[in-house]
Amino acid sequence: MKILTGIDVPFQPFGGSLLCCNDWYSDLPNDVEVRFLTLHPPEGQVKWWDIKDIVMLDIIKRRGADEFPRYTAELAEVVREEIDKYRPDVLHCQHLNYGLSRVFAEASIGIPKIGICHGTDVQLATSHPFFLENLKIICDAMDVLVFPNQNMADDCLAVYGKKKEYVINPLGVPDRFYTPQTHPIRFKGAGQLRVLYAGRLLTWKGAHIAVQAMKHITRDIHLTVIGNEDEAGYVNNMQAFVEAHRLKHLVTFKPQLTREKLLKSFDQFDVIVFPSIALEAFSLTVVEAQLKGLPVVFGKAGGIVNTVGDSGVPLSEVTPNALAKALDSIYDHPEMLRDTQKRGFTNAAKYRLSKSQNNLLTISKRLLHPGD
Repeated sequence: MKILTGIDVPFQPFGGSLLCCNDWYSDLPNDVEVRFLTLHPPEGQVKWWDIKDIVMLDIIKRRGADEFPRYTAELAEVVREEIDKYRPDVLHCQHLNYGLSRVFAEASIGIPKIGICHGTDVQLATSHPFFLENLKIICDAMDVLVFPNQNMADDCLAVYGKKKEYVINPLGVPDRFYTPQTHPIRFKGAGQLRVLYAGRLLTWKGAHIAVQAMKHITRDIHLTVIGNEDEAGYVNNMQAFVEAHRLKHLVTFKPQLTREKLLKSFDQFDVIVFPSIALEAFSLTVVEAQLKGLPVVFGKAGGIVNTVGDSGVPLSEVTPNALAKALDSIYDHPEMLRDTQKRGFTNAAKYRLSKSQNNLLTISKRLLHPGD
């Protein structure tokens, strides 16, 4: 089986969908081939991927609605060539609102298509009428849709407004990370509680909620923010808040780490927070943190609720005050950490990459052999 897929963004380990695809399309069974189309990574980007067959397209990413027709026309020209050369059996359309998926939808009549929803698809559709129509056109052309959880499916299908065959296939953490757990709970109710935020730095991910919560903290708690800016001015605004409220001794900013380095860093912290305020699709980092023994505090925004279930500490509301109260409560009741860690281990065990990859390939083979 030959699969053609890809994501039309600069190919760098920044954002869950690219990491997820690198996981899915590496270490494939012998009867499966994958060609992955993407855009050139930024200059100086070291090789981080394991996918064997990658085609870097010489096209500049264009994001606005006004430029989208010109952009997809440029993509269509090279994609048709790749389809003619590679002759795929099935197309995996990553993101239900991106240019490459639109081109796959329109330029490949007769080839089975799987539409795979990622986090920003619904946000785009609800932010601009053009991208609402774009999502509908792409979904119409798909044979089946794949979602990481039920909340993401419900959100997307509500926006799409039509019935469509779909499958729930949770994301997965590479099996090599599933090693015996030795992460101790170090915090015993005295000293400093070390809190981590790790992820993209933009409004809907909520790093600013964590930073602003430090103004309301009443216990000995320190926050470390790890990630790179994905929204102009966002980091400067957080740093200005820290400066204005004299919180520099309570908040540390660090740049994005590689996946392996981030996982190793988890043992330096007692709690990880995910104060997402809008449509978190899945959050692989939640599972990775739980797998490595970090208790999770999270905002109830979209698919992260399905991912975490009852294995973390949900916020009553995603506000600085609510997060501060949750962290102060953990400080006063450190036994919560051990209980949450145990539930986190159990939850993370459900999300092995091998299971997720096998599910996706099975869906593909059923499209090719519907009677089997």
